[in-house]
Amino acid sequence: MRTAVVTGASSGLGREFVKQLSEEGKLDEIWVIARRREKLEELASSVKTPLRIFGASLDDEGLYGLLSVLMEREKPDIRLLINNAGRGTMTTLDEETTEDAVSMIGLNCQAPVKMMKLCLPYMKEGAGIINVASVAGLLPLPDLAVYGATKAFLLSLSQAVNEEMKERNIHVMALCPYWIKDTEFIGKAGAEGRISEKGILNAEETVKKALEDLRHGETVSLPGKMAKLTALGTRFAPLGLVWKIRKWMKV
Repeated sequence: MRTAVVTGASSGLGREFVKQLSEEGKLDEIWVIARRREKLEELASSVKTPLRIFGASLDDEGLYGLLSVLMEREKPDIRLLINNAGRGTMTTLDEETTEDAVSMIGLNCQAPVKMMKLCLPYMKEGAGIINVASVAGLLPLPDLAVYGATKAFLLSLSQAVNEEMKERNIHVMALCPYWIKDTEFIGKAGAEGRISEKGILNAEETVKKALEDLRHGETVSLPGKMAKLTALGTRFAPLGLVWKIRKWMKV
């Protein structure tokens, strides 16, 4: 069966990926993973493509065992893996708890690696992987130090594995959005009221651009003007200047 696997599918970008993939009508089934099972069930009732629901946390080793058994038994034709689950906290390292920092590294870095290792054996020529990184991965960011570092890891991983998979014609792309206004991330990260909403895209626009970029073979997707400006700034402006502009613009 032509299958997609989406983590963090209960809200935000993950939910929007499921909706747009279902609208395309090219898949037989979408496997959706998130802690809030009830949200996944609501999503299943609103889309045409059948969803296989996994109401579990990505820090639960039992989830990977279950997925491994199911994949071995069913041999799904995985056309797309979307590593969307992630979290961040807008705070300084000395104020962030060790538990939160380590947990963030596990979810943002270890979980995507585990999912890629699980899915790659069941991916054929023309399949794809979208790793949801962030413009925060393009440069060191004070107040988002650990989060930005995890996204830099994911960006580097995506580019390297994309090169490794060229012989198999499996495309790996890092999605590096700016802030997204209609997701839960801004509130959960503690960034509400601390950033400007100028130039912020919504989830629908971000996902549409990501899927277009994947089809066009992009290695890094930068949806919206603010993401592109950030990438440009990191290439040509001194880091200290970028930090000052960011503070002045509240970005």
